Amino acid sequence: MLSRVFKGKLLILHVFVAFLCVDADVNAQIDSLLIAPLKEKKSLTYGLNNRRTYLLGDPSTIYGVYFGIQYGERLKHVITYNNNLFWAGNNEQVRVQFLGFAEEYTFYSVGRFEFVSYIHIGVGFASYRNLTLPHEHQFYDELISPVELGVHGSLRIYDRLKFKTGAGYRFVLLDKEHDLDGFYYKVGASLAVGTIWNSFQNKKANH
Repeated sequence: MLSRVFKGKLLILHVFVAFLCVDADVNAQIDSLLIAPLKEKKSLTYGLNNRRTYLLGDPSTIYGVYFGIQYGERLKHVITYNNNLFWAGNNEQVRVQFLGFAEEYTFYSVGRFEFVSYIHIGVGFASYRNLTLPHEHQFYDELISPVELGVHGSLRIYDRLKFKTGAGYRFVLLDKEHDLDGFYYKVGASLAVGTIWNSFQNKKANH
């Protein structure tokens, strides 16, 4: 009887120790993935964020700019402004504009290649003007909340120059017709202007 009780307690102890090990491993992974990047060196980041896409069934471009904070080499948090003015057919003019918050996280890197997860959430307006209606009824504004999810990649060509590309999907919440939803892709390059300027200043100071 004692042997069974002892074995039962030993089994419970093993399960408890295993749970602690798993919990510690999970906590370590959470710290490595989510907490540790926030402790890395911070720097300002800014640039363009243009995406080719389809709006109301027609090919178009959402033009964007961003400004924010980069944590080391893995994590970036930015505020964005996005805008586009286009024609839907011959008689309807549409403007899509919104402010957003985006996070980019480098989840895998090998050699000169990097792969980044991209989450972008915004709020703004889609403004419609239908020229076939009387002037007082031509304008209509709709509150929208775009959500973009994607995977982007980059190839480092030189230390301060990267070729970038990426793709994802945009869900537009509050859009009743869902005709602003759609895939997007982007192709471009980034140049570390701040790093180049600091290097130039250091060389100038040493002479």
